Amino acid sequence: MKKIIGFFIRAFIVTLCFIVDVKVHADIVVEAVNGQVEIEHDSRNVDVQTYEGSTRFILDDKKVGVERGSIFSVDKTGDGQLSSGNIFLSVPQKNGSFKIHTPQADVELAQGDFFIEVSEGKTQVSVLSGSAAIIDRAFKKNFQISAGYSTWLGGLLATGQHSHPLRPQACDLDRIMEKIKPLMGWTEKEFQSRSNVVTPIWKDAVLKIAEDSQSAVDSDIKTLKEIMANEQKRQDKINREQAGLRKLFREKTVGVPVGSTKSPSESDRDPASDLE
Repeated sequence: MKKIIGFFIRAFIVTLCFIVDVKVHADIVVEAVNGQVEIEHDSRNVDVQTYEGSTRFILDDKKVGVERGSIFSVDKTGDGQLSSGNIFLSVPQKNGSFKIHTPQADVELAQGDFFIEVSEGKTQVSVLSGSAAIIDRAFKKNFQISAGYSTWLGGLLATGQHSHPLRPQACDLDRIMEKIKPLMGWTEKEFQSRSNVVTPIWKDAVLKIAEDSQSAVDSDIKTLKEIMANEQKRQDKINREQAGLRKLFREKTVGVPVGSTKSPSESDRDPASDLE
């Protein structure tokens, strides 16, 4: 009977929309739970699974928001694991970094604000402030991500290789900020204050990407022109060689000396000219 009552109490709690401010343990404070969410915590692990809701909490000195449909945990080593879904992390200045493991990669976060998405067989990391590194575990390669940028790493292909990360792009700031706003419970004033901080950083990234893209286009155009010039030189050389061969053929067949301007009679016409 106690187990049945306990089950119904648990079902009621995880399906009720509510906001709490409860200190669960010395190193985790649950700030808000909205909708159907499960949070389990013991001395070794923190496990969060969001169904039709979301939650935010403070883990040590890091603020974490877990979006609906996500599975996130933190083990006894202090590393996080995002199995699926999206999380926002605000990491204050501290010694070392906070590591997040995903199915496709490891992500190391330095001080700053980050949005990590695991979906469709890839891990995407967007850096609003600070810096991060997305690490290909299979090949021990690190891809550094600066503030204002986003990049991703996909799963293994049939060849055994990882999908290559895209060239770092300016992050989709509007989309990310709109996701974070309700997740973190920001007021309009707090949202605007955050936007005022990250927007200039994002604009710098956009301009840098545009410059890099234009440089890449200019380089491609230059390379194409060089290829076309070399191709023209090659074609000119072929034309000269063919002209020389035709003159030599005429000399040997109809007796017109090489360099002669005399037009051969109809009977003396170069048979090969009919093929030109």
